[in-house]
Amino acid sequence: MTNKGFTLIELLAAIAIIGLLAAIIVPNIGKRSPKESRAKTLAKLNGMVQLAWRNAIVTNKIHSIKFNLKDGAISVEIATGKYKKGEPTFKPLDRSYISTEMAWPNNLEVKQFIIEGKDEIKIRGRTDISSWFYIMPDGLAQDVIVNFIDTKDLQPDEQPKTFGLVLNPFNAQFKVYDTFQK
Repeated sequence: MTNKGFTLIELLAAIAIIGLLAAIIVPNIGKRSPKESRAKTLAKLNGMVQLAWRNAIVTNKIHSIKFNLKDGAISVEIATGKYKKGEPTFKPLDRSYISTEMAWPNNLEVKQFIIEGKDEIKIRGRTDISSWFYIMPDGLAQDVIVNFIDTKDLQPDEQPKTFGLVLNPFNAQFKVYDTFQK
């Protein structure tokens, strides 16, 4: 009579193989491709812009979307009703249940920040600036184009992926294009 079943050695070998496969596969499950990372960042940005757009209409106050190009951060601000040198002053929009600040990944570099046809980076001659655009109480936003490169997403010619974001001034939503926009 023969015994059916597995030996201890066979079980240990099977467990070792499963453990090795898990060690290889599990860390790669959470990694996102650069394209997925860009899509997630754009979704967050569009959510924040929509929040500012709706809030501007409801509160009847100007809102600004501020890009801190040095730190890679974006925030929503609301006009205080006060003016300094003829310009409205702003404070951070306070919403405890919705994020009004975000950071974009380090691999995304802003190359142009164009508001109403003028490149803020070129005008100031630096990339360590803050730049912003307004959303008015009537729901209209300024014409904005932000051109990025993605240093993690290299093309076949080893050049980083370029893409542009163009803001629709009527519905305050960015659309992605595969090339720089003007």
